[in-house]
Amino acid sequence: MRLHLYFMLDRPVPDVLRELREMRSPTAWSETSVSDSLRYYMDPERGRSSPIPPGLSSVKGGELLRWDVAEGRYEGTMVPEPCTKQPAVLRRCLSDPKDATLSEFRGRPGTLFQWTLHAHYHEEPRIS
Repeated sequence: MRLHLYFMLDRPVPDVLRELREMRSPTAWSETSVSDSLRYYMDPERGRSSPIPPGLSSVKGGELLRWDVAEGRYEGTMVPEPCTKQPAVLRRCLSDPKDATLSEFRGRPGTLFQWTLHAHYHEEPRIS
């Protein structure tokens, strides 16, 4: 199961990354992923030419953080819409508000972030 949480922040992404690095929270972001993402913004040439978007992963696994990269607007550097035309067995999408799309949110000021909680985020203990 995957849970995608979307939110907007009206601050420069490098500032957000530096704050995440220093924050004491339940999520411990991988220092390598934070450093690589900051380097993406510090090297203007890389930011313009790389089709690979920056992102963070948690140390223990199970959490990912992505965001829209405004420079260049490569298709791969934008947070994808969560619902695609896959069979319901593979994907079920619930949204609140129900008819909201990420395109509508992108019309607002700020950067769109996607925080994903997936497979290993929470595991139930086995009952023997």
